[in-house]
Amino acid sequence: MAMKLRSCILATLFVCCFLYITGCGAFKYRPHFIKYRSRGANGGGQRGLQFTAPKTANYKTYYYESKIDKFGFTTEDTFRMRYLINDSFVSPSPNPPIFFYAGNEGDITGFADNTGVMFELGKEVGALIVFAEHRYYGESKVNDNKNFTYLSAELALADYAEFLQWLKTDQGYPDCKNSPVVVFGGSYGGMLASWMRIKYPFLVIGAWAASAPVAWFENLTDCNAYNSKVFRDFAAHGENCPVNILRSWDLLNQSAQTDEGRKKLQEYFDLCDPLTTPESVYSLAYELADAWGSVAMVNYPYPTEFLQPLPAWPVSVMCGYLQEGDLTDDEILQAVANASKVYYNYYDQYPCFNISEGDIGLDANIWGYQACTEMVMPMCSRKGESMFPDSQWSWEEEKKACEDQFQFPPGNFRPYWMVTQYGARQIESASNIIFSNGDLDPWQAGGVSDNLGNPTIYTLSIANSAHHLDLRTSNPLDPDSVKEVRAAEFLIVKGWLKDYYKGYMKQSANKYPV
Repeated sequence: MAMKLRSCILATLFVCCFLYITGCGAFKYRPHFIKYRSRGANGGGQRGLQFTAPKTANYKTYYYESKIDKFGFTTEDTFRMRYLINDSFVSPSPNPPIFFYAGNEGDITGFADNTGVMFELGKEVGALIVFAEHRYYGESKVNDNKNFTYLSAELALADYAEFLQWLKTDQGYPDCKNSPVVVFGGSYGGMLASWMRIKYPFLVIGAWAASAPVAWFENLTDCNAYNSKVFRDFAAHGENCPVNILRSWDLLNQSAQTDEGRKKLQEYFDLCDPLTTPESVYSLAYELADAWGSVAMVNYPYPTEFLQPLPAWPVSVMCGYLQEGDLTDDEILQAVANASKVYYNYYDQYPCFNISEGDIGLDANIWGYQACTEMVMPMCSRKGESMFPDSQWSWEEEKKACEDQFQFPPGNFRPYWMVTQYGARQIESASNIIFSNGDLDPWQAGGVSDNLGNPTIYTLSIANSAHHLDLRTSNPLDPDSVKEVRAAEFLIVKGWLKDYYKGYMKQSANKYPV
């Protein structure tokens, strides 16, 4: 099961509010970015270990010793940053293109396995394919992750910048001293990709930033935009579908108060363990909220397995169980249980639903810390526009909850820092960035949809596309809209490379055809 970003903050708010304890309103569901499955036991190994992977995602794994503190003088210690390389497309000619994936909040192997376009386009242009893992995540732990002192997007970008400079030396990869670098990323990785082009334009010639909500900060994006889009995605498959889900929260709360109600929930949802207390219903309720929010992100036109084994167009399949109106309370709970199994057990691969099993591949506190320091992204739920209960966003409450959880000083809560650093949608002075967003993606509202007259910024809206579908391997079932935009993105990247090599050839006698 994919890792949820369940910090103690969210857990406390949810338990408190779901059970209507004095002082709380409705529970606050906080959506999260996609978490890919790690490769488990095959994810480690020594330098040069070959992984078993899908044919398009073959790579070798290596480690780079990177300084922990790049902006101060607090320590000279280093950490081992994992990176993956595929050089099967590289020709004997020097200075091949480098396609670099800016690793985001998870195990890097999952991102490599689910970013097939880098391999497809890389094969066409003879690129060196590189995936770098974000500090603290996966195997790239800092001081065994005993604390999060050195966890930030800024430091991660500095890691990548330092690494790329090293990669282009004789100690890194041979004959790529003057190689052009194009950075790729999806979701938080897409944010990092765009910021890397803005912050380090001398290192990367362009960025492909898919589904990157770079403006989900301050008050730049409606805090209800995510939940509103989930509502509309589900309503598109029957107006009763989100209405029945909305009704289910009160029914879950009512059932939580009695032994009989909790026993009924256990039967409906095929739970492995009994719900012995009202508080135990919290875990079930959050899993349900997570299922609805996650499926809206990965509403892909073909079966996928990186979150959970899912059918094609899973939102439509879920809503197939929730189409009827005027259902009784018990019928709604049973319908919701059936719909949730599309996400958690579609192929009956599990004998029961284990809500206490936990997830693989990520420590929830890692992203929780980022979300409490610089990646503070306002979320709320508004009546009539959401299938989740009403909840308000409060900067004061968020700040206090973060300080209580992580025990950091008030100055660490920096909700405006990302806009100060990178400008959000103020991209007039930026260049060579693709911002692609699917119209089914709940994160779309926080992206960049207007290039403000800058012809070197490409804002591409993709019909019938969910969260960074354009980064995934091409599939015959992709909608024509996805195929068309992906083809345009290929041409844009090839144009960047062509321009670079034209300029390079003017300065040297070397030639490198693209």
